[in-house]
Amino acid sequence: HATSLSFVKKEHTVVSLPCMKDPTDTANLIYPLEIYDQDDSLFNPAVDETTEYKFQSVAKESVSVVTEVPKKTLKTIQECMFKLLIKQAGYGLAEAQRDYLKQNMKFPTSFALSVREFADQIKAINSFLPKMTSFKDDPTHANDADIVRANVELNNVDLCKVLLNSMPNKLREKYKVLNPHATVVKDYDSLVEQLDAIVVSLKSERNAAQKNPGSGKNGNSNGNSNGNSNGN
Repeated sequence: HATSLSFVKKEHTVVSLPCMKDPTDTANLIYPLEIYDQDDSLFNPAVDETTEYKFQSVAKESVSVVTEVPKKTLKTIQECMFKLLIKQAGYGLAEAQRDYLKQNMKFPTSFALSVREFADQIKAINSFLPKMTSFKDDPTHANDADIVRANVELNNVDLCKVLLNSMPNKLREKYKVLNPHATVVKDYDSLVEQLDAIVVSLKSERNAAQKNPGSGKNGNSNGNSNGNSNGN
């Protein structure tokens, strides 16, 4: 805002001050730095270094009460952007995004993408959840225990559930065959690697079937079935 306010302001400035030397080793300063008594009779502001002190650049804090327009910090800018988002889009964006992840994210049955590429999209969407509004941000629901904050990232267990649920049935069934005792899946990267390997296998099967469209369960082609009659 552009309104002047009275507030306590802290500022740091770099100043050159005489710092005490170690009496047991005058080549070194005392650390943490200790400011030399400038009222001492041995102090001469025109001399940069003696056996007693040496001028050093020191950060000095000053506190004062000022009346001015406060400068915008990153936090206040983010708060303003969030308020604007609420004004423009309302509450519940995170809940809607979570529903989309769980219900509408579907891996293409054409296998046009690798599972890794698809999984990275899920993680990218997940990373935006904290920047969205939740029904919990609505003051009327702030203290409602039944309303759970949704604008937080999904954990690995939930991400694995989203990824598995997005897979075609055939791919998911193959995963279950390979992992019959899996109950809770929480290693996202490992799951991606396993699913990608299954995709490679399914694509290989599909390509083989396309190259031999006449092959059946018995492994006989039309040419073979007519071979005896033509030979007679």
